[in-house]
Amino acid sequence: MRERDRDELWFHSKIKGALDRMEELHEPGVPPEWWFKALVEERRRLKRTLWRDLGLFWLASFAVLSVMFWLLNYDLPLFAVLQAAGLAGALWFVFRRFGKRVKRDWPNR
Repeated sequence: MRERDRDELWFHSKIKGALDRMEELHEPGVPPEWWFKALVEERRRLKRTLWRDLGLFWLASFAVLSVMFWLLNYDLPLFAVLQAAGLAGALWFVFRRFGKRVKRDWPNR
């Protein structure tokens, strides 16, 4: 008898039964059918919501750009004032959000 055959016989006699019992005890369960249906329905709902939000975004951006181009062509001073106000608001937001960062030193240095 070859050594490999002897090892296989030892494995089957000593370990195979215990491994089979462990696999039976810890067999992963398949989720019920209602779980899969709920998952599919949730994905469909999210897809509809995302398409609706994308459509609203495009409509809002079209309206904003239309007004800005109209102002650029017909009322240049008001366009400049709105651009300056937008820049000031953006800078205020950035400095308020990121301006108070303090470098922290670790105590173990």
